[in-house]
Amino acid sequence: MKFLILLLGFLFQINNIACKYENNLKKTDYSNLENIIENYKDQISVSVVPLENEHTPFYFNKSGVFVSASMIKLLILCEMIEQVDRGNISLDYNYTYKIEDKVGGAGIIQFMEPGTIISYDNLALYMIKHSDNIATNVLIDILGKDNINQKSKELGLKSTQLNRKMMTKGTENFISSEDIEVILKGILYKTVGSEEMCDKAMYYLLENADDDGIARGLPNGTKFAHKTGSLVGIRHDGGIVFIDNKYIITVLTKDFINEDDANYLMGNISSIVYEIMTTEPQPETDTSDDPEADTSDGPKIDTSDEAGADTSDGPKIDTSDEAGADTSDRPKIDTSDAPESDTSDGPKIDTSDVPITGKSNYSKYSMISIILFLSLLI
Repeated sequence: MKFLILLLGFLFQINNIACKYENNLKKTDYSNLENIIENYKDQISVSVVPLENEHTPFYFNKSGVFVSASMIKLLILCEMIEQVDRGNISLDYNYTYKIEDKVGGAGIIQFMEPGTIISYDNLALYMIKHSDNIATNVLIDILGKDNINQKSKELGLKSTQLNRKMMTKGTENFISSEDIEVILKGILYKTVGSEEMCDKAMYYLLENADDDGIARGLPNGTKFAHKTGSLVGIRHDGGIVFIDNKYIITVLTKDFINEDDANYLMGNISSIVYEIMTTEPQPETDTSDDPEADTSDGPKIDTSDEAGADTSDGPKIDTSDEAGADTSDRPKIDTSDAPESDTSDGPKIDTSDVPITGKSNYSKYSMISIILFLSLLI
């Protein structure tokens, strides 16, 4: 009996050590980001996915389904990767521009002379770099809409659906930030195709000429492989930031009267996330057993300068879709005069994929082990 009591005490001690270890796991502080975005409710979706460090991910409305605008071109790119790998098509094949293929919106092919010969390689490049709608529609015809949507299923995408070509009427195309994360990871880790084709796709994304959104919150010269999308009231951006601790960031927006407001918000989000990702995460301090840890009279945090986007008087946005903007000399975002966000009715932040510190699974498993061990002895 004495042996059992000693053993039981030993196991409980191991359990306490495990609990304290879990309480010290590093959990990223995204409070500054939460203060900015929680007032937008389902108007935005934000995903931040660290890829090479101990920061925890951040999700806000990650499963929200948004009209995709030109973000659907990411899915088309994935299907093109597969068909090239299979040998169905080659990047060296050529397309001859026909006047009947002309549509408006974003792109450069519409300004070319009919009869211009364009390689499939350049069709894909123009689709991503300039968000070219003619190039996109031609590729949809080449690849097949059904094949493109089948690719969405194969990738396990939950919300992404191609329903119509660019600049045509009909059911909208849809996407979510969690689906964009899957696509970008697939290209980065080369799980959606061969190394050669995934490297080619990454090159297209790095060439994106639209730097008005997330890119404006990054330091000049930061490599950012991304895709953007715009329609009336809609502005999206998502990609991979290549720093020492690279990460995926996606921001989807809707119901913004002024596109500049959406871009401003994206820039603020991007700037905050960049600062977080370039700072080492700190372990949470467990003060539950410290009788001297009285924080009741601690100073209040001043969040009076947190930015909130005022979209009430902005003009209607340009529906031309992702026109390229050179922002290489863009100054850093100044949020010192931004209006205060009213977060009283904001939704709860989705941290379903973030490990919660302070509640120990180790404790649960240790107790189960103790019970099983004692049962065997008895």
